[in-house]
Amino acid sequence: MLAYVLTRYGGADAMELQDVPRPVAGPGEVLVRVFAAGLNPVDYKQREGAVRVITRPRLPLVAGSELAGIVEAVGPGVTRFATGDRVFARVDKTLLGAFAEHAAVHEDFVALMPRSLSYTEAASLPLAGLTALQALRDELEIKPGTKLFISGGAGGVGTLAIQLAKYFGAEVTTTASPRGEELVRRLGADAVVDYTKENLAEVLHGFDAAFDLVGGETLDQTFKILKPGAKVVSIAGCPNRRRP
Repeated sequence: MLAYVLTRYGGADAMELQDVPRPVAGPGEVLVRVFAAGLNPVDYKQREGAVRVITRPRLPLVAGSELAGIVEAVGPGVTRFATGDRVFARVDKTLLGAFAEHAAVHEDFVALMPRSLSYTEAASLPLAGLTALQALRDELEIKPGTKLFISGGAGGVGTLAIQLAKYFGAEVTTTASPRGEELVRRLGADAVVDYTKENLAEVLHGFDAAFDLVGGETLDQTFKILKPGAKVVSIAGCPNRRRP
């Protein structure tokens, strides 16, 4: 089968389209014929070796973190899926393997695709969706009535975070450009700040929690709008300066 293989850490030329053996579904795994794969910031960071402090996959390996396709075979012990199922998946972060014609994925990382989604749409959901879910449910512990600030609400993680936060009962304020404002309001945002014109610290205050998707100066300002003891989760790095 054809696959994009990460042969070394580096630039775009570190990825090579190669003919490699098709994987076999092992115990607890399903073999998926891949129709679409998502491309995320973590993919180029893995290619560059920027996340080796978190995970150290052995090279060479087939790259790619999320996919959608059809189950072609199931391994011993698989109980939740059958040949022909339309699925989407987040592959094991140490093994990867989504940028290929076939991928063997443990069934714990696989879900049935909603019928309303195309393969392309479904392949864009696992990584962003799990990121938002883990941040809001597990780290920030969002509950009904939580006053939550989300920076960058019109992005991939942001659009899902707004919907999940509303599902959990939060009051959601987010940032967006004029072009993105209609989108985030349609997804459920209660208030929207135009980051191209307004300073967060001047127009917002009193938040119980914040989910930062931008970093830098935006994260600096986010600390100023929180209540004492509030929690912040960021997936965009550190603020520009050390907090006192």
